Amino acid sequence: MTEFKQPTESGVEGLEPFYDLVIVGCGLSGCVIAERASNELGLKSLIIDKRDHIGGNCYDFLDEHGFRISQYGVHLFHTVHERVWEYVNKFSEWLPYEHRVKGRVDGKIVPIPPSQETVNTLFNANVHSEEEMEKWLEERRVKNDAPANGEEAALSKAGPELYEKIFKYYTKKQWDKFPAELDASVLLRIPVRTNTDDRYFTDKHQALPKHGYTRIFENMLLKDPNITIRLNTDFFEYKDKLPERTLLIFTGPIDAYYASLGMPKLEYRSLRFEQEYHEPKGGYYQEALQVNYPGEEVPYTRIVEYKHKPNQPEGVHDKPGTVIFKEYSVDEGDPYYPVPNPDNRALYEKYREMAEKEPGVAFVGRLASYKYFNMDQAILNALEMYDDLKKDGKIKAKEEAGLAEISCPQGPTFGEHKFDGWLASPRIQEIAEGQHPIDTRKRRHCSGHQAAVAAMPLWKIDTATPVVKDEAKLDPATKYQFPISKKALQRKMTMAIESALQPSLRSEEFTAVEMLAIDRATGEAPRVALLAEAMAEQQEEGDQVRVRRRGGERGGRLRRAGGPQGLGGDRDE
Repeated sequence: MTEFKQPTESGVEGLEPFYDLVIVGCGLSGCVIAERASNELGLKSLIIDKRDHIGGNCYDFLDEHGFRISQYGVHLFHTVHERVWEYVNKFSEWLPYEHRVKGRVDGKIVPIPPSQETVNTLFNANVHSEEEMEKWLEERRVKNDAPANGEEAALSKAGPELYEKIFKYYTKKQWDKFPAELDASVLLRIPVRTNTDDRYFTDKHQALPKHGYTRIFENMLLKDPNITIRLNTDFFEYKDKLPERTLLIFTGPIDAYYASLGMPKLEYRSLRFEQEYHEPKGGYYQEALQVNYPGEEVPYTRIVEYKHKPNQPEGVHDKPGTVIFKEYSVDEGDPYYPVPNPDNRALYEKYREMAEKEPGVAFVGRLASYKYFNMDQAILNALEMYDDLKKDGKIKAKEEAGLAEISCPQGPTFGEHKFDGWLASPRIQEIAEGQHPIDTRKRRHCSGHQAAVAAMPLWKIDTATPVVKDEAKLDPATKYQFPISKKALQRKMTMAIESALQPSLRSEEFTAVEMLAIDRATGEAPRVALLAEAMAEQQEEGDQVRVRRRGGERGGRLRRAGGPQGLGGDRDE
């Protein structure tokens, strides 16, 4: 089994100056988009997360006793969506598993959701067919075609007996509100089975990842050179220091993004876990992986015993001990469940309208959508958002570059230094929007009248290092095409100017374009003979790379050195 070195870096030091996507959140939504953008479009992503691990709420690990446990509560994969099932099978082997939940009610263990066995055990209903179960329910349901709240909805679905035993106090513990205080929509979804099927889910695909959920994220991310991860990195602490990008993908709470505006917060419920180790007779604490406690006699909602999971490491099921987690629903903590009521819905709509107008940002996922998503729903939502971003042209493959150029008579100004004659092109704006990502990793010593232009488009000449040979002066009247985005160029020029008095930086840490900025800022004669244009043409018959300079004399030819060194290569799945 492949072992992965987990990401350890935090903060923004040492990052590249530009990424196609900066993704806030290393959970399902952000990771799916990063993976698709890399493997379909060749785009680079930076993922940041304030937590110290990848995987978001799906994160699991082996504890000190050797049990695979989930840090944020039990996660169970199920889906009816073939697209999602095909997608997750790219990153893990899966073990079939059909989840069954038990409830401890009046000291008895019964199936949840309620079924024939449930009503027979609790109420001596003596039903033995779907017709008899339907009749039993119909005799008790409170007729109501337009329930005004959760209590009325539950009574119309299940009748008073099941409502009192199964739903009323469980709802109070889960939401800190009785059903009468919640939207009808919350309890209209409660399942009541008329058959004997005691599976919690009925989806076609139900399984557990053989090596855990964290391994899925490791396979998605950690072997991909296009994906950079920084953990322990809070977006709100570093947002003004993040690299330039085409698009920001925000998967956190949508209200947190706009917190500086002083608007009210959306309500969420969180979870608190109490962990206990036991060595019970027979090695197991309870009858199933999950046992719910719907009554008011205990404060927790359920107990989870991970030892029941079939994807535990070899030998775990034979251990004498076991670990259980008692789960409490609380107000404070990480946001898990949006609280569904009219006030929160109205407030979210205001945030949604603002988000739709937010330039350069896409809001993705359950927290950004203020909806509870199962895992498959989160994956499908991310895949469909990715589709929409492509369709709308907000992200594009690097090969889709076009080329046009115009002159810009007034160049950028940095402090008291004005750069007349800097020339732009429509393509510069496209680059700034992330359509044509660049690579500035390869740098070369600038000496005399020779300079290496390193910021060449990856999709055209990999990381070739052409060398300019000529003493031609930069002509302000000439049209040039820059292999770097305008915004990134301005930022990097400013950095170059600020570092102009540091010779070691000037000679080793900056590209030819930056060296020109230093020379102009400090009054030195330009040491760069020519600015290489972005669309260098590769010739099939040879290894030469031509660089055109339009509107003026040809300043020379660039020699391609090396080869595709420095590229990450194809992703090994």
